[in-house]
Amino acid sequence: MKKILLYTTAAAMMSVAAGCNADIADDGSPSGSDGAAKAGRIEALIDDETTCDVRNSLTDKDGERYILWSEGDVIGIFGSAAGRNVAATVDPEFVGTRRAVFDYLGDVEGIFCGYYPYNANASINGDVLTTALPARQTYSPTSVFASNTTIMAGYVRGEENVLEFKNACAILEIQLTGSELIKSLSLTSGSQPLAGNGSVNLRDEQPVFKIRSADTSAQYCITLDLGEGVRLTSAPTPFYFVVPAGTYDDLTLVTEGEGFVCHRRSVASHTLQVRHIAPMKPIEVKRPSLDAAVDLSVGGTSNCYLVSPSSEAKTYSFDAKLVDGTAVGGGVIADYLWKSSENLIGDIVYDAASGKIGFTVGADVSGNALISLLDDKGTAVWSWHIWVSDIEEQTFGSPALTFLDRAIGATYAPKSVEDVKNLDGVTAARTGGMMYQWGRNIPFPGAETFDHHTERYESGTTGGDYSDATNKDGVAYGKKCFTAWTRKMIFNKRYPEYGAFEMRNLYKTAAEMAAYPLSFNKLFANRSAVAGGSWASDAFVTSGDARWGEQKTNTDPCPVGYRVPEHDELFYFRNDNLADGGYYKYTHNNLNNTTGRDYGGYVTTTTGEFIWMPRSGFRTSGYNNANSNGWSGTLTAVGTYASGNATGRTEAGNVCWWTYKKDDTAASLAAAPNGWHNKAAAVSGDVYQRFLIMIGAGNCFYQETGASWWSVHASATACEVRCVKQTN
Repeated sequence: MKKILLYTTAAAMMSVAAGCNADIADDGSPSGSDGAAKAGRIEALIDDETTCDVRNSLTDKDGERYILWSEGDVIGIFGSAAGRNVAATVDPEFVGTRRAVFDYLGDVEGIFCGYYPYNANASINGDVLTTALPARQTYSPTSVFASNTTIMAGYVRGEENVLEFKNACAILEIQLTGSELIKSLSLTSGSQPLAGNGSVNLRDEQPVFKIRSADTSAQYCITLDLGEGVRLTSAPTPFYFVVPAGTYDDLTLVTEGEGFVCHRRSVASHTLQVRHIAPMKPIEVKRPSLDAAVDLSVGGTSNCYLVSPSSEAKTYSFDAKLVDGTAVGGGVIADYLWKSSENLIGDIVYDAASGKIGFTVGADVSGNALISLLDDKGTAVWSWHIWVSDIEEQTFGSPALTFLDRAIGATYAPKSVEDVKNLDGVTAARTGGMMYQWGRNIPFPGAETFDHHTERYESGTTGGDYSDATNKDGVAYGKKCFTAWTRKMIFNKRYPEYGAFEMRNLYKTAAEMAAYPLSFNKLFANRSAVAGGSWASDAFVTSGDARWGEQKTNTDPCPVGYRVPEHDELFYFRNDNLADGGYYKYTHNNLNNTTGRDYGGYVTTTTGEFIWMPRSGFRTSGYNNANSNGWSGTLTAVGTYASGNATGRTEAGNVCWWTYKKDDTAASLAAAPNGWHNKAAAVSGDVYQRFLIMIGAGNCFYQETGASWWSVHASATACEVRCVKQTN
């Protein structure tokens, strides 16, 4: 327990003891009534018996840790007048002692409580103190934690008018060994906030600081700033995090060194108590080696790297280059931004000398992740999709072409009618892949399940009621469209600005959008002749290269050796109820004539290929109103989706794929003989986008050519991509 005593004249002490509101000036006399700020001094006394359980700088003596005041310590004090919150700074003469004097300048009437450290936004309401625990803490090589970090609070008690402080936080001790120079340490929790605004009830026998988890300030990651860095040695170096007391089952320590990031998730549960230091076992930090890494880019560079699942963890690498081989510059560190499971990837390294990014994939896992190369400000320079799945190839069509047996990002594909019969909503969703805005290499997740989509849009309304909407001029517009039904991902808590998928309205070029890899972008208003359905301000320029095309582009989303298919290459899936004539007959999986199990369909080719096509639906770009959000970003037409109109029509979800169409013209687009497309969506000369859709009612390509909501989706819509093998 710490005691803080008013340093005043005897007369002033008597006034305070009697309950009078007296302010003490520098000379020990009350300040005048001219409104000038009043000065005072506060003396802080620390009990000799108090050891390591309480607060700031600690020193070892006879095997015990004693509390000392640190340089720059600032406490806050409250007077009896409402709203008073005055800072008091430690006198440098008393740094390193148990007894210190603090100086303040302010209007404090009848000091009755105080807290540490000072926070200009702190407040007191009855017995409840509201303040904040910082998400960025500072490493101190001479003490447990740096000045002005942990939270203490207490009242003036007893006839001696002693302000008794008690610690309201816990301390986690991390010990690291090795030889690396580490730049920062971060501690993350997937379920409990570690920093942000919170409160302390001063009347509790043991005050506990509790973060308001619903507050937007709540942070699930705290970072220890190591300044110029700390060089590790074979002897353990201790590092300390100040955290709220509680039980944590999902703590991850992230160590950032020179060009590498190591993620170490604790498999143990940690109960951290107020006024205690909880040590973890020593951890060795080693820069991940790429010497034995499997080079995924040996056959060419790509925006997506396909990894086969393995029974053991393996290390992989790829060149930090664009598809055309151009090196991506400006990056200093690589890290994942999201992953579909905890053990999917880790230990990420960017070797600037070789220009390679390395990572490990865990044993017996499948799923998806996004690795980004980040600059010194933590902004993404470029991003690569890591797809862990046991894919196969399928050959069909005339002339015969080789396709992947599933869309990019899918982790399962039925191989037979029996497999289809055994599908449930969650397994069916695994057959669906990631979704892409046309011409963009950034993946967005699909549905978590194909069941129970009885409402049209994932926000649960038909009015696009985004509770976190702001404006149409470039700021974050909505995250709600990525909550319900969306396949869940684990986000890297170290990057709050990349902490969730979100709908945005950024007036940015396609190149500039590389810095926003989690933003589903749509330009809500027509500006400079750019259609509102675009995801980038230059998406419809007719000069320059096509976004996707016959020659694999820098934004092609497919793995090495594959590309986005051309419209006619996928048209063999057309259902015209013919088993010949160049087309394949499509059978939906409602095999038992029941409703609600229509997760997709299949064709069986004359050569025996079983081709599964899931009803994954799409993420809409907002229908036919280019000047409003519509339901932008939301999933629709997924699995057992039902859409009702005035006549009560009900239909299942849709099979939706992106393609491109070569040698197309405005005239042929106007005729629109097959499939769907937006005739405003020319991206380069005569290269146009095409969107193939197979609706539930009748299981056929939707061939609407009139003015309907289908005809205005344009490039901001996100659909799946089923890659075809390159032949040149």
